[in-house]
Amino acid sequence: CTCPDFANNRLGTCKHIEAVLHKLRRSRRRRRSAPPVAVVHLDWQVQDAPKVRLHQPAGTDPELQALLDDHFDVSGLLRDPLPAALFRLQAAVAGRSDCVVGEDARRHGEQLGAWAAQRERGRFISDQIKRAGRHLPGIRAQLYPYQVEGVAHLAARGRALLADDMGLGKTLQTIAATSWLMDHGNVTRALIVCPASLKAQWAREIGRFTDRTVQVVQGNAAARLVQYRQQAEFTVVNYEL
Repeated sequence: CTCPDFANNRLGTCKHIEAVLHKLRRSRRRRRSAPPVAVVHLDWQVQDAPKVRLHQPAGTDPELQALLDDHFDVSGLLRDPLPAALFRLQAAVAGRSDCVVGEDARRHGEQLGAWAAQRERGRFISDQIKRAGRHLPGIRAQLYPYQVEGVAHLAARGRALLADDMGLGKTLQTIAATSWLMDHGNVTRALIVCPASLKAQWAREIGRFTDRTVQVVQGNAAARLVQYRQQAEFTVVNYEL
């Protein structure tokens, strides 16, 4: 299914698929016809799901059969690790009308590729900080080793959750990761959304560790509009606003 639920829940199903299955089960016409071409798709009914599986009709073209045998094992699963193996398969069958790589498999390979790129970027950021003695340019603090990994995790992932215990410097890690993105990731402004009681603390910490501009948003609507227009590098606002 192309819905966001199917793409994100990793269950291999969604309300649309379940509705179709329910209708098919109730229908008297339960006859199923196999697709006339080889289809590569995700299999969710296996251990360590999902895995890339091949479904092929009888009488496959010998040339195609030889190609598929190079990529799939006897059980029909893709032989080599993802996502590289899937990319090689896609290149091998490109332009063929007798083998289709399903959208679910393609999306899965692209997602794995994106995750691999993020992990590599995280290693690069971590190495850069360590080589500088656990210092980031513009950050007035030496990071602890676990904080280096936290900064790299936040800066590399695009979206991420930092769940360190209280007192371990999550605020500093967030400021440092944001500062890295401002220097290297085409980020110009950051929005901090926090409880109202912590807005002043965030502003103090940003001023303590950096020389970047910070604007706390508060007051009536007219005052807030002026504050937003300041275009500060860090804008701190509470949930209610």
